[in-house]
Amino acid sequence: MSVCDQVFISYCHRDRTWLDSLQTHLRPLVRDGALDLWDYLRHLLQHRPQIVPLFTGVRTFDDQGSAWTARFVNARRIRVGRLSRDEVRPLLTRPIPEFDLTYVPEALDALLDATAGQPFLTQATAYELVNWMNRNERKQATVEDVRQAIHLALDSGAEYFANVWHDAGNDGRTLLHALVTNQPPQASPAVCKRLREQEILDNDNRFLVPMVQTWIGRRCQVTDANLPT
Repeated sequence: MSVCDQVFISYCHRDRTWLDSLQTHLRPLVRDGALDLWDYLRHLLQHRPQIVPLFTGVRTFDDQGSAWTARFVNARRIRVGRLSRDEVRPLLTRPIPEFDLTYVPEALDALLDATAGQPFLTQATAYELVNWMNRNERKQATVEDVRQAIHLALDSGAEYFANVWHDAGNDGRTLLHALVTNQPPQASPAVCKRLREQEILDNDNRFLVPMVQTWIGRRCQVTDANLPT
């Protein structure tokens, strides 16, 4: 009788606790080489065209290392970038038919400018704005309301910003620190290219998203204040 040494796990979010428990039990088998989840997933990609796995994340397979690139050489990469102002505007003003929050013109522009169409930050700031307006029992957002929502999103989105900072790498963080502290930037073309691919900087090495620039500026101020003199 043949023995199966390969397993593919499919789950939904409500099964997360169960999945964690299962992975704990499988980990010794994976460590001892008795079970290979990666190779089985590669087998599905090659021999089951009706199954299309989707991987999402900021880091590419190349960033993840040879364990990924060697197994998924036939994967297609699709970049999901920032949204245009025309795409974002209806999401902020009419996400659902019964949405009754309105903006003074300058307030909507302030939100669009601060997030620059970055999907996560747009959603996070809009979420904070709706909650802020509900707490204050008002239906028309002002520029000051948007500023408050941005301030709240900078805190509630801390994990996102920390991930951006981490993925920039040591050389990238040095460059970003120089930019927010008005020092002469010195970085290799490869570092600049990576930060452009991550949509942190534009082709002129300027920040693409003002909220990202604000968060990094705050972090660098705290870091510099804690440096020994």
